[in-house]
Amino acid sequence: PGEYLVFTTKPEWISRQFLVKAPAKIIAVESMPSWPNESGTVVLQNKDGTIIDELSYSPAWHFELLRNTENVALERKNTSAKTQDATNWFSAAMSAGYGTPGYANSQQAGIAEAGQKLWLEPALFSPNGDGMADHCSLLYRFDQPGFMLTTRIYNRSGKLVRTLVNNGLCGINGSFPFDGKDDKKNQLPANLYIVVTDIFSITGQVRNFRLA
Repeated sequence: PGEYLVFTTKPEWISRQFLVKAPAKIIAVESMPSWPNESGTVVLQNKDGTIIDELSYSPAWHFELLRNTENVALERKNTSAKTQDATNWFSAAMSAGYGTPGYANSQQAGIAEAGQKLWLEPALFSPNGDGMADHCSLLYRFDQPGFMLTTRIYNRSGKLVRTLVNNGLCGINGSFPFDGKDDKKNQLPANLYIVVTDIFSITGQVRNFRLA
């Protein structure tokens, strides 16, 4: 009770497609009902046939600014809210790999905090492969799903050296890693870099963040 499991006929595909944090939580089964992308109805029963939960889903529930929803999980935001409420479902975040098999949904309600926040961790890093602070991560936390994020990295002369994220769909919280390389995968020299992030939501909220 309270844990997360995945049931699938293709555990190898799940592992290739998504970030699997706990392989033991992937349960292989011989067969499952069809889950068409277009629409369908899912019924969960106990062993004596009593219906525990039921959902008739629609692809229209995906975030409307996503151009391609192939292999993007449709996540339930609040397990306490009504199952059949279309507003209780949302596309999984890009920063989570568009799915979270075996752990909490990226759009899950109840873990959000007020306002929007972005920060770098660590802000000073050395990508030299010695295992010490080799990566820097842009972390975010929002109070609701539906934010899109674009992050560009400039050198101190104002030249664009890396587009880290381009219109990435965010969850309630998450991160995007930066390995210290430019768009051509060349290692950037030690220097001060400016991380410029624009976020916007379909409701019209727009904000700009600058970090060094």
